[in-house]
Amino acid sequence: MPVPEVFAVGAFGERQTIVMEYCPGPTLGMPLREQPRRAEVCLAELVAVQRRVHACSVPGLEPLQARLERKLQA
Repeated sequence: MPVPEVFAVGAFGERQTIVMEYCPGPTLGMPLREQPRRAEVCLAELVAVQRRVHACSVPGLEPLQARLERKLQA
């Protein structure tokens, strides 16, 4: 799977932003639409990718869990 280059990390208003290179090719959801009978396997793969993404630490980007906790306490 191609990994895009990250050009910038910052904020747009109160929203966190990541500016990345565009990588042409299929989306992660395309196999799900193309093979609906494999939905359980496709979704498990998507969840695994998202868990790896959210486990990464990025300087200047607040972790998702911390952001959600802050918003719930507000």
